Amino acid sequence: MSTPSSDANPTQPGDPPRLEATVIDAVARVAFPRRKIDGIAVRMLYEHAATLSENRQPRMIVDLAGVPLISSGVMGILVTINKLFRHVDGQLHIVCPDPLVVQQFDVMNLSLILKLFPNEQLAMQQFK
Repeated sequence: MSTPSSDANPTQPGDPPRLEATVIDAVARVAFPRRKIDGIAVRMLYEHAATLSENRQPRMIVDLAGVPLISSGVMGILVTINKLFRHVDGQLHIVCPDPLVVQQFDVMNLSLILKLFPNEQLAMQQFK
């Protein structure tokens, strides 16, 4: 009898999902109910964005509310998604209400190329 790998059963019963994807007014919204972004969530985020990028002018909000720390891998995938969307005239907005997380983007100079917003309402209003 073999034991299941962590990928075979990525969540325990009752655990919130790693990634929650919804659509609001033709804008894809992704949030992280576990308040952290692990490798599986990064892969799920990229796969969701890649699917969206098959259409012209995709619009996506990545909501980092409640996520206290962003790894360099997450930052890298956000830059990749931003480039992917730019090639199809899409837009990526990142909701980042935590000043310490904003500072992480600033230190890496990523706030110059990624669009960060303090709340979802403002991020929605800034779509063209």
